[in-house]
Amino acid sequence: IMAQGGKRVVLLDADLRRPRVHHFLNLPNRFGLSDVFREQLSLDAALQPWGEVSNLQVITSGSLPPNPAELLNSARMDQILADLQGLADVVIIDSPPVMVTDPSVLSARVDGVLVVIQPGRVNAASIKAMLEQFRRADARLLGIVLNRIPRQRSYYGGYRYYYAPYYYASHYYMDGEKRNGSRGSRPGGRGGLFGRLRPRPTPQPTPDEP
Repeated sequence: IMAQGGKRVVLLDADLRRPRVHHFLNLPNRFGLSDVFREQLSLDAALQPWGEVSNLQVITSGSLPPNPAELLNSARMDQILADLQGLADVVIIDSPPVMVTDPSVLSARVDGVLVVIQPGRVNAASIKAMLEQFRRADARLLGIVLNRIPRQRSYYGGYRYYYAPYYYASHYYMDGEKRNGSRGSRPGGRGGLFGRLRPRPTPQPTPDEP
């Protein structure tokens, strides 16, 4: 919407653990942010146009480095963000899960943080811990977006939207952590600095009467 309104927008995939932007936008990921870090690619060359909106450009993650948090907390990252400010009116950064260190590192480098949560997948305690994490990082929280609100078929053949009354979760973990302690996953509640919860089984909510 911002790009359609005339703003120059860059979407940067800074999830160097489990990137998704290129999947969502159907873009190649042969090169990207990690290549800019290694100075194997210029920032201009990393920009990819998307769709028919000329003002929207995307930088995908590129190959996954062994040390994402270290890269994101580097002087090189500061320089990349400063250079992007000269290329765009708005820079949107897609980050890893909130319960790894990367989002806290990034939140100190941006003007504001938008948290995305899937209703019914994140409990109140986890949300409180997440907000406290951003407070300690002195991040400016712009708001919370509810995403993937479930849609359930009614008895009359129509569809209704509802919020699950149960909030549940076991714990945040990095994808593959239980197997080898290495990779990161996205949330069922996805943070604006984003993360995933693996839920415990819970009773299915009953939708309101029509």
